[in-house]
Amino acid sequence: MSIQELPEEIASYARMLAETASHKLPSQHLGGLSLKLSQQYRALGISLLLREANVDLFFHWLIQSALARRYFLERCQTEGNFASPYRRASLVGPFFDAVTATQWKLARKIATLSADTHLPGEEYEDDFAYARFLHLLTNFEASDTTGLKGALDQFERALDGGMSVRLDLCHALLDKDQDAFDASFDGLLVDHELRMKKQQKSILARDATFEPNRQVMVEGLALLQIATRLGLQTQSEYRFCPGLVRRVSYAPYKPLAFPLIPLEE
Repeated sequence: MSIQELPEEIASYARMLAETASHKLPSQHLGGLSLKLSQQYRALGISLLLREANVDLFFHWLIQSALARRYFLERCQTEGNFASPYRRASLVGPFFDAVTATQWKLARKIATLSADTHLPGEEYEDDFAYARFLHLLTNFEASDTTGLKGALDQFERALDGGMSVRLDLCHALLDKDQDAFDASFDGLLVDHELRMKKQQKSILARDATFEPNRQVMVEGLALLQIATRLGLQTQSEYRFCPGLVRRVSYAPYKPLAFPLIPLEE
C-alpha cells in the first residue's frame, strides 16, 4: 500500500475501533482496544506527516493516542481494576507520544497511572525497567535519584550480562553525558533500522502501521525531547527523527476522536 493511501486505510480502522470503544465498555474489556487505538492514532499522524508534511495533525494524533491511554488508565483507577495486564509500564508508546509532543503533564499522568512494578508473564523485565526509568526521569521537578538508579540496576539484572543500547542511553541521560548520549542514540537508530528490516520480511509488515513506524521513530523523537530538556545538545536532523517535527510548534489541540476529552492545562 502506498503512503498516499495509508491515512485513509488507517483512519477507517481507527473509526471502527473507536465506535466499539464508545459503547461504555468496562475497563477490563477496554485495555486491548485502547492500545490498538493508540497504535492507529500514532500511525495516522505519522502517515499524514509523510504524505502532506502536516505537522499540526502529526502532533494532534500523537496527543490523541496519549489521551486514549490516559483514559483507559483513569478508568482502571476509578473501577479499581489494578490487575489489568494492560496497565503494564512497558506499553510505553503513548507515553512517548505525549513526550514527543512536549505534553509533559500528560506524559506524567500516564507514568503515574501505569503499573510501577514488573508484571511477570506479561512483559519482559528489561522492558519494564526501561519504561520505569523514563517514567521517573520525566518527573523533572522531583527527580527520584534512588528510584532511577534502582530502575537501572533492575534493567542490568534483567539483561543478565547482555548488552542493550537502551540501557546505555538511560545511563547517558542520568549522567547527562554528552558523548555517551551521542554514541548510544546513534546505536538506537541503527537498532531501529535493523529491527524494521527484519520485520519487513515478516507478516508484521502487512499491517498498515508498519510503514509509518518504519519511517518515523517516535521513541527516538521522545528521547531527543528528554535529552534537550536535560540540557544535552542534539542535532537538528537524525535518520527516522525528522527536523520538521523537532521544533514542536503546532496549532492548539482539539479532540479528534475517542475519547473526546480535552487536554488538562
